[in-house]
Amino acid sequence: MSALILDHPWGLDECLDPASPALGVLLRFNQLATKHDIEMVRLITSEECEDLKLRVYSRRVPRNDLTAWIRVLHQLVRESPAGTFMAVPEPEPPDLTPDWKIALRDALADLEDWRKPQVVVPRSRRGQWPKGTEVEIRCLDNQELALRVLVQLETYEDHDHSLSDFDPWDLRHEHRPTPGARNQHECRLPKPPKLAKVPLEQLNDLLREVRSDGWKDRDGRYFFIPPQEWRAEDVDKRDWRSGRAFKREYAPRPRSSRKGPVDYNGLVWLWDEAERHWDVQLKPHLRISHTGEHLKQKR
Repeated sequence: MSALILDHPWGLDECLDPASPALGVLLRFNQLATKHDIEMVRLITSEECEDLKLRVYSRRVPRNDLTAWIRVLHQLVRESPAGTFMAVPEPEPPDLTPDWKIALRDALADLEDWRKPQVVVPRSRRGQWPKGTEVEIRCLDNQELALRVLVQLETYEDHDHSLSDFDPWDLRHEHRPTPGARNQHECRLPKPPKLAKVPLEQLNDLLREVRSDGWKDRDGRYFFIPPQEWRAEDVDKRDWRSGRAFKREYAPRPRSSRKGPVDYNGLVWLWDEAERHWDVQLKPHLRISHTGEHLKQKR
């Protein structure tokens, strides 16, 4: 499962003001994580949480004004003691707290897992971080380096890898629509509904069930299902990010100059850049939309 760590240099007390930018950033971050069912890296100790709640009551802040904040607060509380080692982005932005650096290092427990955590930065702080779509992070205990996604909170879904790193059906960054073109359909392989929001760690088991169901549902929609031997953990970062998470083969003649992903039936799916749909290589080929609808053949 993915994990997001938020750059939030404001003190918790600042979140007691419903109009505070500090509170607004946290609430938007929580909405983002909830929408995509992504884990938030826990930044707050249980002692800090209880102390903050006492201050809320002592100030007599109307509870209704802070209901959302208190709900988010509990989701950010560590369930176990934090470690003692730290990790820092390079170059290091100002105002990162020691607790934040410890939480970052804890989230980097598996340095080989290039997918997490993703570092999420609000617009007001973006200029303090390096340019680019990734940030280099140094673990201070062993001096090892890790490269992780760096993404702005407000434009999270527009990042090339924020979502596609966990969804090989998402090929939007490989085939973006031409600005001003009539057809702006996203380049996504139609994904079986049973796999929606399923973590990569659980894909293998569910794919067995999906293959048994078949690639066509009762509503006449078609879905891309990878071959039985496919495993997400077998695909390296370079292939995944270049749109080759699934095995690709040349289409049968006369389209032998083009490659596309191959499904569990051995069928090649080719993306039509002009019409922005998939051509599944049968005779005649099937025209399938990014959502799985069977499109009528042009006359």
